[in-house]
Amino acid sequence: HEHNFSLVNYERWLKNRRVRGAGVPFTEIDVLLCNKPTPDEIIATLPTIPRERTQIEPLSRSATTMITDRTKSHDRKKKVEKLSYLKKLQELKAKRSQNIKRRKSIEDGYKKSEEEKRLEEEERKKREEEERP
Repeated sequence: HEHNFSLVNYERWLKNRRVRGAGVPFTEIDVLLCNKPTPDEIIATLPTIPRERTQIEPLSRSATTMITDRTKSHDRKKKVEKLSYLKKLQELKAKRSQNIKRRKSIEDGYKKSEEEKRLEEEERKKREEEERP
């Protein structure tokens, strides 16, 4: 169980032997090496984190100010982007309105032109009829 082998447990076992420094026969350590460690043994071998490092310290005043400033800056950028978008949208609407007016003017001019041509044609026909004996 090489990935479960705990050097800490092994060293603890060596310190607690009756005869320190004596040879270690396999029969003496086969249980230590062959048994899978229990979850408690695994947890006991994990390095401990000092208590002060596990507590989250409150942000300093300068860090809080920095975060607030960044948030305000971000909000300002969003407002500027939104205003820019609205301005472009208004410009596009104005252009569209101008194009519609221009198109209508052209169509009206074309209709007038057609109407004028029709009236001229009618007048010409009337004159031709009057001129005929």
